Amino acid sequence: NEYYCPGETSSPVTVSAGYYSSGGSSSTRMEQVVCEVGHYCVAGVKNECPENTYMANSSAVECLPCPGGSFFDGTGSTQCDPCEEGYFCPEGLGRIQCGG
Repeated sequence: NEYYCPGETSSPVTVSAGYYSSGGSSSTRMEQVVCEVGHYCVAGVKNECPENTYMANSSAVECLPCPGGSFFDGTGSTQCDPCEEGYFCPEGLGRIQCGG
């Protein structure tokens, strides 16, 4: 939810970039919370960084692609793993087997 109502307010408050709404139910959010590492927050919603991306800082609005020579197979990563022998790892594309 992109809005929250902290109480004693005359109108909803827009959630800041890099934060998500929390508290109450999905329709009665009461606060905004800084987005944690391994996640990005847009329009008040927290999302895990997708596969082969990462975010090491809090309050992110997007995740970064794993640099060339690294990958990450899961979601919600704060760092990428080094590419293993027998594979090559283009930026943001994961592990690809070397050879046929």
